[in-house]
Amino acid sequence: MELKQSAQEYEIPHQLAYYECNELGHPTLSMVMSMLMVVADKQSDQLGLSQENIQATGGTWVIVSFEGTLDLQSLKIGDTVILGTRATGYNRFFATREFWLRDKDGQKEYAHVQSLLAFMNLTSRKMEPIPEKIIRWIIE
Repeated sequence: MELKQSAQEYEIPHQLAYYECNELGHPTLSMVMSMLMVVADKQSDQLGLSQENIQATGGTWVIVSFEGTLDLQSLKIGDTVILGTRATGYNRFFATREFWLRDKDGQKEYAHVQSLLAFMNLTSRKMEPIPEKIIRWIIE
């Protein structure tokens, strides 16, 4: 199992726990989405973009949309999977991020999700341009 852990792509192993699965032993959609958010948070932390650093700019990321494909019926409690993510683009107001969930050998993909994020001011609760400081962290 070879993991990618760079500014471009980031992967972590994960063993499916009983509480992440339904009564049939398959992971639930809500738990898969939570797992994918964990891998994004871990990559952000590695890049120095922790939640505290982001909020110090006066804003935070807000998920606008998710779109993707899922095949969760093939997974069961105890399976080890690879969670991965990569930032795929940004403009003044939005950023895009891709996520995947694969088997531990990287041969089968169980989920592939595209996301759209906006940056929101924590005080006004309105969308604002992504701060230059964050963009510099991302591209450096």
